[in-house]
Amino acid sequence: QPGSQWVFDAQTGILFTGDGFGYYQNAEQVGKFSDEVEGGIREIQFRDYHRTAFHFLRWVLPEKFNPDLDAIFAQLPIKIIAPIHGDAIRGDIPTHVARLKQAVANIRNTP
Repeated sequence: QPGSQWVFDAQTGILFTGDGFGYYQNAEQVGKFSDEVEGGIREIQFRDYHRTAFHFLRWVLPEKFNPDLDAIFAQLPIKIIAPIHGDAIRGDIPTHVARLKQAVANIRNTP
């Protein structure tokens, strides 16, 4: 099972999320921060990666998962999300969190 432990660096505001927030990149995204890609990281990119990396997500209840995710982002001054797969997510963090939450819901609702 992929790693799911997250580490926050308070000096830089970077949240290292292991496989969480990972995504499959297209050629135009390689080597770019999310705010350098038009529209950022799409929900389907999160969904496709997380469906593969975290097989258990099909049983996760979004109404239980999402408040915990929201709590992390409410408590920490996160400037950058740094997943292992895909480049760093910088700028418009709330939109990307919402897209991950939607991806988790869609994984649950898709066979």
